[in-house]
Amino acid sequence: MPAFDRLFKKEVDWSRLESRVRALAGLNGADGEEARSVDAEARSEGRAVFARLVAEDESYGERELAETKAMALTAYLLRLGEASYGPE
Repeated sequence: MPAFDRLFKKEVDWSRLESRVRALAGLNGADGEEARSVDAEARSEGRAVFARLVAEDESYGERELAETKAMALTAYLLRLGEASYGPE
């Protein structure tokens, strides 16, 4: 399996997230109203994933990971699982 170091090094460009969600909503025929708060919600979920990671292993707290693409991707995948199966 390839290493995904770049996901841990690059920060998420939150300013582009709303426009991307609006575009996807438009493809789906929706008006994109939920896109307004998507950046704050996504950032919050990424920080929550980071907090869970630090709770399991405090050495992660020494790294600046909360705003990285790795945390955003992990939060997204966890959210997909909840949408499919419901919260734990």
